[in-house]
Amino acid sequence: MNYSSAEVNNSNSVSGTAFGIGPDIVFNFNNKGPVVPYIDIAVAVAIYSGDIYGEETGYILPSIQGGLRVLIGDSAAANFGVGYAHGTNTGGVDGVNNNSFGLFMGFSVFP
Repeated sequence: MNYSSAEVNNSNSVSGTAFGIGPDIVFNFNNKGPVVPYIDIAVAVAIYSGDIYGEETGYILPSIQGGLRVLIGDSAAANFGVGYAHGTNTGGVDGVNNNSFGLFMGFSVFP
């Protein structure tokens, strides 16, 4: 979920909310050492409202990420990956599509 607000020319303020949801599948490849390769595949639907967004439902199809998890003991991992996502009706605007490429870093805890 994302909420944005902006002031235009120091007089009027505009705002908008974007909410997205969708399934996500992560496959960790079997590995005997402390480095575990993974792939993450997802799709999502984005619903927009407010002054700064259009009224169309947006879609992210596909979202693909792959990378490595570096295990830190038995209860945590540092994650490094690259990814791609294709969006349609971006920002709720019909016909506006985008392609995103990214580098990812994160941390996982296994309780």
